[in-house]
Amino acid sequence: MSILRYASLFVLVVPLAAHAGPGSQEVVALRLEVEQLARTLDEHRGAAQAELAGLRTERAELQRQLRMARVRNRTLVKLEQQDAAADEARQAAADEWNAPARAAVAAARLHVERSLPFATAGRLETLDRIDAELAGAVVDVGRAMERLWRFVEEEAAMSREVTLARQPIAWSQTEDEPRLCDVLRIGMALMYARCDDGQLGWARPGPQAWTMEAVTDPTSTAIVEALFVAAEDNEIFAPQVLLVPAELDHAR
Repeated sequence: MSILRYASLFVLVVPLAAHAGPGSQEVVALRLEVEQLARTLDEHRGAAQAELAGLRTERAELQRQLRMARVRNRTLVKLEQQDAAADEARQAAADEWNAPARAAVAAARLHVERSLPFATAGRLETLDRIDAELAGAVVDVGRAMERLWRFVEEEAAMSREVTLARQPIAWSQTEDEPRLCDVLRIGMALMYARCDDGQLGWARPGPQAWTMEAVTDPTSTAIVEALFVAAEDNEIFAPQVLLVPAELDHAR
């Protein structure tokens, strides 16, 4: 009886196992696929975590740089404020001294316009540059006054010099343009001219400025010619007869 029971059980089990074979393969395949997906998921999760860690590190670095930039910005703002205050102080000092400085330039200009007409254009150009510097947007009054002082020293030195040079001479308002002539200057008191065509002249003081006048009488002509010869022969510092305008003679 027991033998028959076992035989029946065997008959029942074997067909079931045989019938379940293909399903178990699908289960195995599904299990392998699930395991592969799990590994892929783990890989993606690890990569995402690594990327997230990198982003956190990058954010921390950016936050550090932002803090440093803010500190630098505050420092720059403070420095700009200090520079602005210093500029305002310098500008206030420049404004305070600008008017007296320009008045000094104007006085020097008046001196040139009323002095002996020697290299007048060049001397006035020097004063024009100093005046333009004082009228600029950024004014350095100290430097401008240094240049004016050098100009005054040069003017003072000219009063002790005897020079032979060439410059344009305007003999009268009727001439179309000045003529280039030899000029003999004795200090800033006397000046004689000799043109290439032989015309001779001298500078005479007027109420407002000096003018150049021709010398035509024989006595005056001989004196002026002798002075030019002495200057060319380097004998001008020897005793000489000078032709002096009556206005200067009366002034003495």
